[in-house]
Amino acid sequence: MGYPVSDEFCGLRGGGCYQSFEGGQIHWSPDTGAQPTTWGAIRNRWAAGGFESGALRYPLAAEVCGLAAGGCYQSFEGGQIHWAPGIGAYATGGSIDYVWGSLGWEDGPLGFPVSDETCAVDGSCTQNFQGGSKTWQPATGVTVTYSQAGEYQRVINKRNPLSPIDYAPSDLVNVGGRYLRYQMALAFWQFADAASASGIPVTVVSGFRSYVDQASLYNSYVALYGQASADTISARAGFSEHQSGLAVDIGNPDGGCGLQECFATTPAGRFAASRAHEFGFIVRYPDGLTSWTG
Repeated sequence: MGYPVSDEFCGLRGGGCYQSFEGGQIHWSPDTGAQPTTWGAIRNRWAAGGFESGALRYPLAAEVCGLAAGGCYQSFEGGQIHWAPGIGAYATGGSIDYVWGSLGWEDGPLGFPVSDETCAVDGSCTQNFQGGSKTWQPATGVTVTYSQAGEYQRVINKRNPLSPIDYAPSDLVNVGGRYLRYQMALAFWQFADAASASGIPVTVVSGFRSYVDQASLYNSYVALYGQASADTISARAGFSEHQSGLAVDIGNPDGGCGLQECFATTPAGRFAASRAHEFGFIVRYPDGLTSWTG
């Protein structure tokens, strides 16, 4: 927390007190004791909700990090705030939070929250998550609606473009400086951890590319090699698996054989060929199958 930058101030809700430090604040109440909140997205979300005077009330513990996708969370009397890179910080509470927890929190099929809870005039409340949404009704409780089941199972190639053509996923997270869809990122981290456990470091070379980025890349290849050759090494915008956020190019940390055929002979290349399927991946362009893959 660093040095204090203010005196202690009391008279808060429920007889509470707080003091500011270089790295954040410490709030105390008779029911919760003294708990820190560090400067950052989680504390900013708590502040936006009115600090201890809002629905979340006082913090119950310090911020905890190390969640999936590099996320963090903090518990409060009235719920929790979860944050993940590329997603932001959102609060959960009540029955919606309870059901989310019963499904495995951020490690479950719903992933991280991507909005705060909103309530309608009929008393129902809804919150959106990466993998779907939950709606609470006073009479029926919580109903879970998952995203379209097939959205992670898309055929994308020269004959099957994305729809819409400029599609961009909404649940991208940062993985080694590149972006992948959330469920894809979880699988990749498991793959990379398994490789590391075998003494094989793997790095991310390329992940999500937008329609505009893919168009620029493809056009640069056309300018260099002509369109016929460009079509053998790059996808046109709207026809790239990278635009789906479900494809990743991997490499060796030292850059050896980066995006070259010889990568298949490196430890990382051999590990991918033999073990990638265990984590839901395929090697998309195996040698000798150009007639199939294009």
